[in-house]
Amino acid sequence: MTMAEISEKLKEMREQSGLRQEQIARFLGVTQTYVSKVKSGERNLTVDQLGKLVSLYGCSLEMFLQ
Repeated sequence: MTMAEISEKLKEMREQSGLRQEQIARFLGVTQTYVSKVKSGERNLTVDQLGKLVSLYGCSLEMFLQ
């Protein structure tokens, strides 16, 4: 899975959850700017951050990456 595919899938999950970028940033302990840059492909999430984020959406990292 490419970073673009990961970003798109995360965007879909965020929209379905109704969470805003600022809420996700707070949950991950990063800035909203960082989350925005991840969304646009300028930055990448760490594996730890990705795992936390998909768990927030009720999914395991393994399931997310399939």
